[in-house]
Amino acid sequence: MTNLLRIVLAILALIGIFSGGNLSLTHFHTGDTCPELGPIPACYLVFLAYVGVFVSALVTQHLARRIFLIGWAPIFGLAFIGALLHTFVQETCPVDGNGVPQCYYSLGLSIILFILAWFAFFRNRKGAA
Repeated sequence: MTNLLRIVLAILALIGIFSGGNLSLTHFHTGDTCPELGPIPACYLVFLAYVGVFVSALVTQHLARRIFLIGWAPIFGLAFIGALLHTFVQETCPVDGNGVPQCYYSLGLSIILFILAWFAFFRNRKGAA
């Protein structure tokens, strides 16, 4: 069962990598697609974080927990803050063709990734670091 969860986790992370990569490329060419965190566009960080989540699906159980959390935390944090700001303050997130903010998708995906990782890496862990 754990191997199946890891496969699903990797597939969902690839979706995040693809989406974050597309936004990153668009931002690289236009310079105005993603909000910036200091000098770094948020979509670059999200792209790298999804790569971390993907890698966590490929490594040993012990490393997977750490790598997953290092990748997942910025995805969730940026998506959560972006969704709040977009909903209540101003339009901060890039929107898709239907007008849906991409941070909403990322927030939903990050929650699903955490649930999968909980069952794949964290539940019933023995000798966890």
